[in-house]
Amino acid sequence: MEKNKENNLINYFERPWGFYFKFFEEKGVWVKRIEVAAGGRLSLQKHQYRSEKWNIVSGLGLVILGDKEVSVKAGSVVDIPVGLSIVSQIQENQNWFLLRSLVESIYQKTILFV
Repeated sequence: MEKNKENNLINYFERPWGFYFKFFEEKGVWVKRIEVAAGGRLSLQKHQYRSEKWNIVSGLGLVILGDKEVSVKAGSVVDIPVGLSIVSQIQENQNWFLLRSLVESIYQKTILFV
């Protein structure tokens, strides 16, 4: 467990694109709150052992699932199957808040950056 001294939150992590923290984690399943700054993007990634579900809570953006572009907004749900590459881009004037639920078929934290 990591604790951010400035914010006094357990499992709080800052990244160049914003921050996230974990609400819940147990073997094979966890839920994160992710906030991406306006104009930010999450890196292109591909998960070998887990699927994800993104619930967009606020903001507008674009998610690229494999070779398919999907516009997202508050209320959108994005299902990301095992093995599919994904990247996201947030509109310049928007912050993006999403809940990211992860389920691993094998409990292994592997991300392939492509």
